[in-house]
Amino acid sequence: MIEPQPAHSHNPPAERTVPQDETNAAESKALSQIPVDDGIEEQPGDESTETTNERRAARWRWVGRFALGAIVLGLGAVAVLSYEWAGNAVRELDAFRLTELELAGDAQKVPVDRMRSAIEPVLSGNFFTADLEAVRRAAETVPWVKRATVRRVWPSGLRIDVEVYRAMALYEDGRLVSTEGVLFSANPEEQADGATLPYFYGSAAQIERIARNYQRFREIVGTIPAQISDIQYSDRESWSIVMQNDWMPPTRVELGRDDPRRPVEERLQDVVDSYPQVVKLMKGPPSSIDARYPGAFAAGIPDAAAVRKHFKEVAERRAAALEPPVAEVPPEDAADDSGDSGTEENLERAPLGQEASPSNPAPATLSAG
Repeated sequence: MIEPQPAHSHNPPAERTVPQDETNAAESKALSQIPVDDGIEEQPGDESTETTNERRAARWRWVGRFALGAIVLGLGAVAVLSYEWAGNAVRELDAFRLTELELAGDAQKVPVDRMRSAIEPVLSGNFFTADLEAVRRAAETVPWVKRATVRRVWPSGLRIDVEVYRAMALYEDGRLVSTEGVLFSANPEEQADGATLPYFYGSAAQIERIARNYQRFREIVGTIPAQISDIQYSDRESWSIVMQNDWMPPTRVELGRDDPRRPVEERLQDVVDSYPQVVKLMKGPPSSIDARYPGAFAAGIPDAAAVRKHFKEVAERRAAALEPPVAEVPPEDAADDSGDSGTEENLERAPLGQEASPSNPAPATLSAG
């Protein structure tokens, strides 16, 4: 027997029951996505609060450093501008214009007017701004000046102290040779002693060597006594001298090349030791001597005409030396001279405004280029 089927009815599906745990998890997830308002007070000790405070503090420190750097740069710029302005103001002060030159040293070799002419082209500025190094270099170009030092004299002066060369000889081209064997240009007549200088002949590159040998040779011939008027060092490295005195006419002595086995000083010493005997034997000073032979030397026959000429020149020189020197200033003018010549203890001063006179030359003045 077939049972009748129940009529179809549309019934809604049964609802699914959600566990309580899943509901709470979904709500927590939704809440975590909601942004937190900055106005919500956070509890002290929270990590996010501490991080925020550190960032704010770091930001303010950076701002402070930037502001401090800007202030320092601003002050530096003001200082530079003020310094430049002050420097320009000082340069324009007439009260510190250089108006006086003081020169300490050998006034005969280095007159103050000559020094002034040398330094004026490089002199600029005033007491504070003058280039002392440029002045020193210009001062050392003056004849006879070996070394110069420059310093300021308050409030408007310069002082230059000079060390001068001492001339030992004349070089063949007209220059002078110092006692250190240095060539320099100057007027030999400006020497204080007025001594007659010997002549050096040879390469300029060998001047120092010639000067050394001259000093040795001079000591040797001084025992005659005699002086050396010429010394020559040839391109073949051969030495020769010319010696003379009041009774000996200029006599050339050939010494030859230096040899360690028999140095030229030894050859010259042999000549000097035997010279009195040679003069006695030859009845007069020999006209020349050749000491280039080993262990001996040759002497030339005396030249009677040369001896008479030499005696005449010596007599004339002695007579001239006995005459009184010509006065540069008439006696009456010299008597009225007050003695104020602008020098004191070897220091020449040349102030502005001092009138010139025969005994007091025109002052040297410095213009601030």
